[in-house]
Amino acid sequence: MLASGAIVSLRYLSAPDKTWRVVISAPDPDVVRESLTELHGDLLTLIPSPWTRRQYRDAGEHLVHQVELWAISTLIDQINDDGVDHIVATPRAITAEIEAWHRDLPAGLVTLKSMIRPT
Repeated sequence: MLASGAIVSLRYLSAPDKTWRVVISAPDPDVVRESLTELHGDLLTLIPSPWTRRQYRDAGEHLVHQVELWAISTLIDQINDDGVDHIVATPRAITAEIEAWHRDLPAGLVTLKSMIRPT
């Protein structure tokens, strides 16, 4: 389902009650709910994703290609507070070029944390 884009991410996480959860984000959870519930049962946590697998992949690939030019020191794939995968990138500074690229992305898909902050 990852390859088809039906889901954006799949993670196995330990819950506070010490059980394991299968956390999956999908742009349209109703499309995948039945088949994922058959696979994972009560362990499934299905979360709507505000972006598609293609948007997520394209943003990550673009950042990888810009690592040297944009002086990106950290590139992390992580889950945000809503349980949705997003990307955190740490460029040396946020330039006008980076801002222009970032502006065209869905809000929250990529978080930029500049190493050099203006004073």
